[in-house]
Amino acid sequence: MNFTLAFGSSLGDDLSEVYLLKFEPCPVWKLSQKSEVVPDNTNPRYAMGHLRHLLNQANFDADSVNSNKVTVLCHEGGHGLPEDLKLLEEDLKSEGFEPQIIPQ
Repeated sequence: MNFTLAFGSSLGDDLSEVYLLKFEPCPVWKLSQKSEVVPDNTNPRYAMGHLRHLLNQANFDADSVNSNKVTVLCHEGGHGLPEDLKLLEEDLKSEGFEPQIIPQ
């Protein structure tokens, strides 16, 4: 599994920030075609704090987002597991976001 995170609104509205989380095989945040953030290249699983690592590296400004909602789209393929999704959801909540999970 891989995940797309759309911060700031539901999918039908303007999106403030969109990031892709892929497992190659360790978790890698894709910010653009050439920009990525790797929280821990020694661990193939998602861990609490990986979201904070992304937010810091991307200079994410939570005040500029029109909502604390985050849509998480799940994609087939990749090395991500349901356990990674559960930790990602917990990590989002711990940062004050309201995740909406869209299964594959």
